[in-house]
Amino acid sequence: MASHIAQGFSTFDAYKEAKTYRYEAMLYSKEENIGKRQDYIHHFYQLWKYL
Repeated sequence: MASHIAQGFSTFDAYKEAKTYRYEAMLYSKEENIGKRQDYIHHFYQLWKYL
């Protein structure tokens, strides 16, 4: 979110973009979860450092 503000986004737009990235990461981690017997939140936190 700080990088979006540094690029000139308003606080509201930066928050909206951050929520979008988080949502897409959660969907991706849920897809990667197929057959692994772990919930998608676990995989989301594993992928968080790459966002």
